Amino acid sequence: MSTESRAPSPIDIAVGARIRGLRELRDVSQKELAKQLGVTYQQFQKYETGDNRVSAGRLWEIAKILRTTIVYFYEGIDPVPARARRGLAEESPDFAGQPSDQAHELAVAFDHIQDEDVRLALVNEVKKLAWAAKKQR
Repeated sequence: MSTESRAPSPIDIAVGARIRGLRELRDVSQKELAKQLGVTYQQFQKYETGDNRVSAGRLWEIAKILRTTIVYFYEGIDPVPARARRGLAEESPDFAGQPSDQAHELAVAFDHIQDEDVRLALVNEVKKLAWAAKKQR
């Protein structure tokens, strides 16, 4: 086994970025989340940069604190390199990659709505608009 340090994997970096993005969206500081997890601020920083891998159990705790699912942290991560995927269905225009800046803005605004009925109405309206736009293509 090699003792040289390893570079963060693209998956570790992507998961860390998703943690950071949602933490910021939820307006939780690194120090606050680290304290809730029982780790140091520096350790938590390493999770967000991908320098240290987040264990399954730790990711479960982070998801619970940030009110999401573990799947959220992997959305948009492509498990198959593009060069190995040529011709697969994921190459279609409907394949959802990384969320757009507008999607992020929408998520930030949505998260500030407290009324569950309003939130549900917005989700239904966005879905309806998305399906209508898809049919127009």
